[in-house]
Amino acid sequence: MLPTIDTHCHLMNFDYLPDQYTKHLLRNKSELLAKFIEEEELREGTKLNSILKLVDEIGDNNLHKMLNALLPKNFWGINGVIDNLVKKGEFLSSEYIKESGFQPGERNVNIYVPLMMDFIVGSNITKVHNSDGVIPYVLQLQEIAHISRTYPWQIFPFFAFHPRRKNALTLLRLAVEQNGFVGIKMYPAMGFYPDFRGDQGRKNNEIDPIINKNLEGLYSYIAEMRTKKDESIVLPINAHAQYHATQGIDLKPGETLDFTNVMNWDSLIREYDLKINFAHFGGTDFLKRTSIDKDEEKSEDEIAKEFSKNTTDNILALMNRYNSENNKQIFADLSAHSYCLKDGNITTKYFSHINYYLKEGFPLMYGSDLPVIAGETTAKDYINTYEKNIEEEYKENFFSKNALEFLFHENTIPANYLNFMKFSFDYGYMDEDPFSNDVISKHRWVSEYIQKNLYA
Repeated sequence: MLPTIDTHCHLMNFDYLPDQYTKHLLRNKSELLAKFIEEEELREGTKLNSILKLVDEIGDNNLHKMLNALLPKNFWGINGVIDNLVKKGEFLSSEYIKESGFQPGERNVNIYVPLMMDFIVGSNITKVHNSDGVIPYVLQLQEIAHISRTYPWQIFPFFAFHPRRKNALTLLRLAVEQNGFVGIKMYPAMGFYPDFRGDQGRKNNEIDPIINKNLEGLYSYIAEMRTKKDESIVLPINAHAQYHATQGIDLKPGETLDFTNVMNWDSLIREYDLKINFAHFGGTDFLKRTSIDKDEEKSEDEIAKEFSKNTTDNILALMNRYNSENNKQIFADLSAHSYCLKDGNITTKYFSHINYYLKEGFPLMYGSDLPVIAGETTAKDYINTYEKNIEEEYKENFFSKNALEFLFHENTIPANYLNFMKFSFDYGYMDEDPFSNDVISKHRWVSEYIQKNLYA
């Protein structure tokens, strides 16, 4: 049986977020929270009870649960948040797992693809200090690698490449070659264009000359790994592609549109043979009701709606341009689409679109965007809404096959991940051999995706 794959999630806690970025993110949930909460109070728990009471007064129980799950003390170990996610499918602390009387849903995720996020550079922090309320980025990388080897064959991480980070290429090599990362997360809404050439390159140079140098190095590295003798690795990219964003700290949503335009990737895809998942598939703003006054400037909702529709159309155009039956390069995940799952009429309209695209063969994939959606719904409710509404004949492609093709070139788990698993066991970082029959039997799909005779 093929695994169900969540192609878009983030394994993070408050240690991964600079204090100023925490307020930036909370503001998207509640202006009141952003005004009265400091991250230090959340992380150390000095005012946690009063803060959570404030959330209760707002009447947002899901937000209450999300904040609780982001506490580092609840994150690690047996029955911690990560353990609960992998084993029980919810980004929740054990307190809430018990409270909800957890019952397995109709469909359970077998593989998570966690995407790192470089909030440090996104916050314009050049060197991390204790007062910033964030651990160094290399330590975040190592912690995600630790999660990966703790749950072999279930966690396949992507390294977040921010081209304004001076040592981005060094850390990328560390992530891929020594820690088994299988892909790259790109977030242009943090203030850069993906192409180092032409007009985009000129604009990048005005922002920071290091951007173009690192981007050129990135695409050269992707090409290098693809042509590596004996251990060729195709590194897929997950690129943010919707109006709403955890954008750079000094940017407003409307100021990110030029950066996020998916057509910025067109010539890069062609020249570097890139494989890209356009995350969020343009978002769901195209379904939102807006009023248009011809005598007034467009509202933010109207701009978001237009951008959403254009982005979805452009992603479909890129799929038509670069995908063939035997070689797909362009994919899209449906993460953070919880808006469309709350209203019956909108839900019906939404799934009529999604089922049509799947019928036409467009490679859409399941994604959640946990823990972002944890502030609005449960992971089980989210995935089971798709389980109930995706037509039966398209479920295998949507939940499994498209993601497997995106992650694993030519149906093969990349050699760097296999090497990382082998190294971790050989040097005592893992108690159980991930290649043993006992482990493989728990993840039956794996045997078909391991390179033949590599570890015979």
